[in-house]
Amino acid sequence: MDVPLHSPHLNQRQKASLRATVLKLLLLVLVMGAFSVALEHVGENHLTQLTRWVQDQGALAPIAFILINALGVILFIPQVLFTIIAGMLFGPFEGVVHATIGLTLGACACFFLARGALRNPLKRRMGRHPAYHKLEALSRNHPIKVMALSRTVPVFPIPLLSYLWGLTPAPFAPYLLTTAFCTIPETTFLTMGGHLLQTGVTGHNFSWG
Repeated sequence: MDVPLHSPHLNQRQKASLRATVLKLLLLVLVMGAFSVALEHVGENHLTQLTRWVQDQGALAPIAFILINALGVILFIPQVLFTIIAGMLFGPFEGVVHATIGLTLGACACFFLARGALRNPLKRRMGRHPAYHKLEALSRNHPIKVMALSRTVPVFPIPLLSYLWGLTPAPFAPYLLTTAFCTIPETTFLTMGGHLLQTGVTGHNFSWG
């Protein structure tokens, strides 16, 4: 028997989904704060050093950031670092654009590396991973839905998931679109956090000479 659209069961599922989303955002705030503090105080000011280096590139700073961000995806560096820096350097709007472009380029590079040069070693290393077998099975029947869900609610790190998708027979076009657009909510949230962190510490934004 079909469940009506406005049934109590559907409302309960919606409430549970909303609670899970709120908890995830709160957890993300805590992780972002802890990660930033660790980079600054335990990691010898790496966050400040990287932002200063990008800033020193002047008019080429956005390009420098995008390329470093893309390389970070390929090398499995946590994307929260680059997204925070994007907000610190470029503000909440341009930061989202640059962070999204860098993330998407890096994720596409992972996809094609997994399809080409790194396919055999990645297959040997990740072929036994349960996530790979699930993605491979789901990508044959509902690739777009699963891609969108995996990017909107990233259970696995973006670099790992990007390589895993490259090992599956999933088509590239929906992979590109879901990577670019479905990561925007989380990217926006983290970029705004980086912007608030920067303005709260210095009272102003970085500017290009």
